Amino acid sequence: MPAMYLNVLKGAGSKRAKCRDTTHYPNSFPDVVKLSLDTIMQSEQVHAGDAGQAMRKLAMVDTEAILLDLLRANERKAVILLREYSLVTVDDTGCAEMHAATQQVLRRKLTPKAQRPVLVAAMVAVLAAKLGKFHPDKSATFFSGHRYAQHAGAVAARAREWGVLPAARPGVAGGSCCVDTWEGGGGADGAVFTNIGDMCEQAGVFFHELGVQSQEALRMQEAALDSAITGHGDNHTLVGVSYTNIGNVYMAEGKYDEALLQYQKSLEIKIHVFGCESIEVAIIYDNIGAVYKEQGKYDDTRFLSTRKASRSRSGCSAMIIRRLPRRTVISGWFTSYKVMTKTRCCNFRKASKSSSGFVAANIRRWLVRTMKLHCTH
Repeated sequence: MPAMYLNVLKGAGSKRAKCRDTTHYPNSFPDVVKLSLDTIMQSEQVHAGDAGQAMRKLAMVDTEAILLDLLRANERKAVILLREYSLVTVDDTGCAEMHAATQQVLRRKLTPKAQRPVLVAAMVAVLAAKLGKFHPDKSATFFSGHRYAQHAGAVAARAREWGVLPAARPGVAGGSCCVDTWEGGGGADGAVFTNIGDMCEQAGVFFHELGVQSQEALRMQEAALDSAITGHGDNHTLVGVSYTNIGNVYMAEGKYDEALLQYQKSLEIKIHVFGCESIEVAIIYDNIGAVYKEQGKYDDTRFLSTRKASRSRSGCSAMIIRRLPRRTVISGWFTSYKVMTKTRCCNFRKASKSSSGFVAANIRRWLVRTMKLHCTH
C-alpha cells in the first residue's frame, strides 16, 4: 500500500476537510494509488515510463507468488520503482505480491478500455508459452508450473471482467457463456481468442492431471470453450477439443451423464469437420465406450452392431467381434478401432505402439474380464 501518501492523509486533518485538492490530499484509496503511479511516471528515473504497464500487468494475475518473468525486461526493472512507493512487494525468491485492493483499482479505474485487449493478449501469450514447459509429473518444476496455472486462471477471469470473453454462467457446463447478453470481444481478434483458448486448455489439463483441483480444471476448460466459440464459431475443431476436455474432467469426477453429453457434442463437431472415418472421431468413440463401461449399459447398441463391426479390415478384430454379444460397453470401442484401422491401416498385433492400440487394449481387457477370452499376440 502506498504508505507515504497514507501518512499525508493522516496528518492532513482539518486541512484536508477544507481543501479538496486531490493532487495534494487524496480523498480515497484509488486516489492514493493514482497519485503514487503518477508520481513515478512523472519522475525522471530510468524505466519510469515502463512502470505503468508493469503495474497493470501485475494487477491481472494472482495476488501473490507473481513470477517476474511474466514481464518484459524493462518492466521488471520498473518493479524496483513500484517497490519504493509500496505498490508491490518482492520476496527473497524474486516473486512479487500486490494487494488485491490495489489490483482492483488498477483494473477498474486506471486501465483504459483501449488497452485491455492488448494487455490480455500480452499476458496470455507469455503464460501459454510458460505452461507448455511444465507437467504435474515433473516434481522439479511442479511448483512453478502450478503458479503459472494459477495466474492463467486469474488472467482468464480478467478477460471475462473486461468483456474480452463473455461472462460465465454459473452451473452450466459446456455452454457456460452468456453470449445472448454479451456485446462482443472488447476489441480482441481471432488470434487472441486462439491464444486464450490454448492457455486455458493447458492450465485446465495441468489442474486435471493433479487429480485434486477438478473445479479449477473445469473452470479453465470452460474458459477455453468460450474462447473457441467466440473466436471461431460453434462448429470449429477447437470447440470440439474443449468439449472433450470438459468431458474428461466430468469422467474423472464420476459424473458420467455429464461426460457423455460433452463427448456427444464433441462427436457431432468432429464428424462435421473431419468426416466419419478419421482418427479424431475414433478417439471420441473410445471415450464414449469408456463412459458406457462405467455406467454398465451393456444392452444399448447405439453405435455399432457386431455385424457392422465384423466388416473391419482387421481379420483378428473381426474374429473377436463375432464372438461378442451386442453390448454398448464395447460398441464405442469397436467403432473407434474400426475407424483407426481403416485410417492408419493398423494391425492388431501392433496395437501397443499406436492410437488404435489403446483402443485394442480396452477391448482386450474387457474380453478377459467379462468373457474369459484371451487374445494371443
